[in-house]
Amino acid sequence: MKKTDLKDNRKERSVDLHMTGRLLRTRLDRAGLSVKQVQKVLGLECPQSIYRWLSGQALPSVENLYVLHRILSCSMEDLIVTRDRPQQIRCAAYFTALKK
Repeated sequence: MKKTDLKDNRKERSVDLHMTGRLLRTRLDRAGLSVKQVQKVLGLECPQSIYRWLSGQALPSVENLYVLHRILSCSMEDLIVTRDRPQQIRCAAYFTALKK
């Protein structure tokens, strides 16, 4: 396998930050959890990192993702939208559209 093939493959499997943020926001809203409540459960000093997740600027750490999956009663994989899974992106878009 060529080095360029690896680079292209890695790009295909990257996380869609924007859709992941939308999905996290919707799941938190549906669970009736505020950012402040999540901040407290995760033991974070300020809510800024959570707002960065929700806006698609960053991802939760693995440890925070683990806690989120526990409080939202879903798998960790269900909280992340990747670009190589178009069906998952459509599902996330549908899921977030139901919120409205």
